[in-house]
Amino acid sequence: INRGLRSNALWSSATIINRSGHTTWYLALGYPPLDEVELVLQRRDGQLETFRPTGDRFPFSQRTIQVPSFVFPIEIEQGETIRFFLRIRTEGARFSPIFIHTARHLMSDLATRQAVKAMYFGGLILLTLYTLLLFFYFRRPQYLTFAGLTLGLLIWFMGEAGLVHQYFLPDNPWLSSQLMVLAQMAIATLGLLLNYIFLRRAATAKQVGMLKLLIGI
Repeated sequence: INRGLRSNALWSSATIINRSGHTTWYLALGYPPLDEVELVLQRRDGQLETFRPTGDRFPFSQRTIQVPSFVFPIEIEQGETIRFFLRIRTEGARFSPIFIHTARHLMSDLATRQAVKAMYFGGLILLTLYTLLLFFYFRRPQYLTFAGLTLGLLIWFMGEAGLVHQYFLPDNPWLSSQLMVLAQMAIATLGLLLNYIFLRRAATAKQVGMLKLLIGI
């Protein structure tokens, strides 16, 4: 599902027919920063099964399966047909890929995602620390600005991956969302400041070059 930026609720529906030997399945949404997510199952006899609402506006402990993305365990007997209704409401990007996994595939997918995130965020942390060391050694403002920009990007990407809500602010969804706003502001401000520093240095270098040329003449 990709409906761009909207604030109203979006309902999606699909039918699942279990033609395999598995009876326990996991419906997963692959985009963590969704405000509200609700799932309703309709059995063949018309019986409705509802799940506890979840999303990054709710405490992390309320999730049935406590992982960064949204995962709902569902039971489907062999040969059974069910229909699910998914309600998504968010003020950000309306992007939510939907997957149906077995337990084995779910664990493999989560392990792969965690490994990729660990390498990516580990690289950003090392880059931030390395730039700070350069600042303390050379005492040049561009290194400190770049370190702050990298830290802001680290917080932002960790928030997009659902890790800030999971590990740092699991019981304070409001503060977690505000931290994302602050990270955006820091990225924009420090990015402009870094551009200004380099443009100023380039202009200064050009003026020095012209001065040397005049002296040489």
